[in-house]
Formats: sequence, C-alpha cells, structure tokens
Amino acid sequence: MTAYLIGIGLETTNRALTKGIDVLPGDTKTVIFEQTKQTPVNYTVELDGQTGEFTVVTLADLRVYEVYIRPESILQLGDQVDIEFVVANRGEAEGTFVGPININGVPLSASAVNIPGKKEGIPGEKFVSFPFIPDKTGTYEVEVYGEKATFRVVFKKLELSEAVNSGLIQATVSGAGMQSVGLEMVSTSNEPLCIIVLPMTMFISQTSSVQNMMSVRSETTFILEPRESTEYFPLEATCVSMDREVPSKSNRFTIVNYPPASWGAS
Repeated sequence: MTAYLIGIGLETTNRALTKGIDVLPGDTKTVIFEQTKQTPVNYTVELDGQTGEFTVVTLADLRVYEVYIRPESILQLGDQVDIEFVVANRGEAEGTFVGPININGVPLSASAVNIPGKKEGIPGEKFVSFPFIPDKTGTYEVEVYGEKATFRVVFKKLELSEAVNSGLIQATVSGAGMQSVGLEMVSTSNEPLCIIVLPMTMFISQTSSVQNMMSVRSETTFILEPRESTEYFPLEATCVSMDREVPSKSNRFTIVNYPPASWGAS
C-alpha cells in the first residue's frame, strides 16, 4: 500500500488544500474536496498542472412588484378575478415562486414559477397571474410579499335603469340647471350592489315643457350597501331640448338607457 498526499490550489484565494489517501498498486480512488464559499466570484482549481473552474453565485432573492386586480376592482358575485404581478429575482441563482398569496389573511399556494437569476446586474423577471373566484360579498385584501391590493365583491352590478326596473333600488332624478341632474337612490336589497350610470343615459322630463337631459361622463359608479340611502349627488349632464325650460330641483325625470322615438321633440 502506498500513501499519497494530494493537494489542489484555489487561485482566487491563493489557498492550497491537501488530503492524504492510501492507494493499493493498480487501484483507483476518487478524491473529493469540499469547500463552502461565501463570496460570489469565479474560482479556478489547479491540480498537477490541470485546471478547472466553478462559480459561486448569490442565492435567489425574490421580490414582487405592485399587485394588480383584473379585469377590475369591483366584481359581481361568481365572477373570476385575476391577481397579477411581476416577480423579480435579484439573486444570481434561479429561484422558484410558489406564494403564498394571502387573501384576507388566508395563505394560498400558487403553481410553481421558476424565476431566472439576474444577468449582468439586471434582475430576472416573470409575470404571474393567479385566478380566484370569491364565494361571498365583501371587501377582499390581497397581499403578496408585502405588496397589497383590494377588490370589492357585490351581489349584482347593474346599469341604473336596470336596477330601477328590477326593483333593487328606488331612484329619484331631479333638475339642477343646464349642466347636471341630481340623483338620489335607496337600496331595497339585503346585499351590496354596484350601480353604474353609463354615458348617454337619458333622463326624460316628466314635465313636457322642461328640457330632457343626458349624462355625459364616461361612467359613474356607486356602491350601495344593504338598504342604504344615498344623499343628493350631482351627475354631469347636458340638455338636448334647447327650446324648453331650464330644469329646476322641483322637476323630476324618468331614467332610460336609450333615446325614445320622441326624443327632443317639442
């Protein structure tokens, strides 16, 4: 039996490592050197004139950018919401994102997503979308790695005239001059509702001598809690019957979401 002293050199640290082994004539032995390195650099190993290299990289460091709710932050019960965000990896080693995605404090696991390590100082990134279907009405808070977003779930989302015709709300529309109408609503529902005033919603005067009006904003949204009454709210509107009287607060209007055949007639 012959004893050998094997030595390797680590170029970056200028440090020699040695290990003694016993080898019988004709035998082969594998020698393993183990080292733990904390500095993320390239290392060159040299043994008897032969060289090899290895690289120490920083561990994965996952961060989440701002959380978004798609398609919108107010949902009707039973609709799916997509929770979207970008996961960035500031470390050099590949990382795996599995959550948790916390919804109202309850952690939910996501499908595993591999996030590449940073290259040339630029973090690796992956877009993540997490589908979720709420099972009750209320406000939901989403938290992912410290980033937060909220969305609201209502029993029904209804256009104003539809909500009135369905009996879920009572609405009073009164005159307010040439550029607005006043809207007051009372919910008759035991569940929260979302009421939407669409652009070009028509308000037909119940007094033939008074101008008809039309909403002009892109969209106005109201959340009505169960049995809630709203205060007087001015809706931006325009008149379409210029030869009629200016609406006053004593005038009342009927809500429609289409122009009737007699629209604008004197």
